[in-house]
Amino acid sequence: MKKSAPLSRSLWPLVPPVKDEEVWAWVRLVMRVIRGERRRQGLPQAELARRAGITRPALTLLESGAREPGLAMLMRLGEGLGGLAELMVRVNRVWPRYCSRLGLGE
Repeated sequence: MKKSAPLSRSLWPLVPPVKDEEVWAWVRLVMRVIRGERRRQGLPQAELARRAGITRPALTLLESGAREPGLAMLMRLGEGLGGLAELMVRVNRVWPRYCSRLGLGE
């Protein structure tokens, strides 16, 4: 998995500065929510990729966790699904349980 550091600074508007492992867990959770919302809407990968300005294979890599998206990509994917704000509300709702399951934040 390709990672760049420090990511916490670039994500500050959406997630407070924390340990890098927590930031990457947050990014993975956001991608899970994005994938779930895309499926819920019945949107093919190719269409979301087009809306976000990337290729379908690139979206496949992001959704599978083989590549980590940057903040700009997360925002484009969220907007491609109709709005980032609603997705962030969903992410923030499940974040504590997700951290607990991963053993983060202890």
